[in-house]
Amino acid sequence: MNIFINSLKRLVKNKVQIAMLLIVPFIAIIPAIILNSGSNAKILNLGIVDSDNTKFSRIFIQNMKGNLDITKINKIDIKNDINNSKFDYVLIIPHNYTYDIMNLKSKKIIGYEKKNSDCAGVMGVIINSFIYPAKSIAKISHGNSTVFYEGIKKIPKVKLTNKFSKSDNIVVVIWGLVIQFVMFSSIFTSTIILTDKKKKTLYRSLNAPISLKSYMFQTILSFIFISIIQILVLTLVIVYGFGIYSGKSIFNMLGLLILMSFVSVSFGIAVSSICKDETKAVISGIGVVTVMTMLSGCWGMTPSSDIIKNISKALPTTWAMEAVKKILNNDNFNSIGKEAAILLAFAAVFFLLGTWRKSDFEE
Repeated sequence: MNIFINSLKRLVKNKVQIAMLLIVPFIAIIPAIILNSGSNAKILNLGIVDSDNTKFSRIFIQNMKGNLDITKINKIDIKNDINNSKFDYVLIIPHNYTYDIMNLKSKKIIGYEKKNSDCAGVMGVIINSFIYPAKSIAKISHGNSTVFYEGIKKIPKVKLTNKFSKSDNIVVVIWGLVIQFVMFSSIFTSTIILTDKKKKTLYRSLNAPISLKSYMFQTILSFIFISIIQILVLTLVIVYGFGIYSGKSIFNMLGLLILMSFVSVSFGIAVSSICKDETKAVISGIGVVTVMTMLSGCWGMTPSSDIIKNISKALPTTWAMEAVKKILNNDNFNSIGKEAAILLAFAAVFFLLGTWRKSDFEE
């Protein structure tokens, strides 16, 4: 098992790999965790200046009302209201913001925080829970305002709560982000094969008394091992460190995520097999995973178009998210038998795509 051990050592010594495995996921997940734990905090007072005054800005404001006490104010009053602690936070929606969103232009919403307040993190999550999906919908709508607003109406309202329910999907988003970063990490780890080919390490290994099958088996086993370690750390910290709900048994969620690790590792191998360069593999892999997770509901939104919904059924992340929802609704692990079988099928397909080109290794 020398290849397995050496592969693990290389992955652990790589600072980028460690960052992708354990640091970067928490950077994305912790804001959602903060939002989920916000139910114990008082309702924040938000002063808002709507300089855009469009249908989009009004829907945006309405979306935030479940979590915030919102008052519309004039721009000239901002300084006095902040200094007098009238509001915890003041938000300015700039003129032509809707136009820029629909035309995929970059324009930021401006925010001012009360002195000695610590609400900026929660406000950022509340705002982005609407704006990020809106930007994704704008890309899909291609400037069609009808399609854009139909999609905007279906963005779920995020509620600050500690409990999971079918109407509150923030916990689903947290586990969706875990799935997304498990897949991201597998993209990075699988590029070790491309590195070996580039540096001729693979060919030197094959000149030793080891077969190609043994090399691939041990290397892939190391990827799966690393992925499972990542899943264990993320899950234990999220559940026991931050108190995020994982269903009636944490083992059900762990079982699903470990199953997903087989899919993600196989997908990473397939990407590395198709791409000839590490950079291309990482960029293309992350791009594909991002689209997959966006369409599958990992970000808390589901496609409004029937065509896109049907397309999303051809993605493993869609079935993983269906299983997540069942587990969070306290169903037994047996209830996700259909989803588990489909995920295993995806793992097999990706594995075949990543390993069938044997001639690439034997040039």
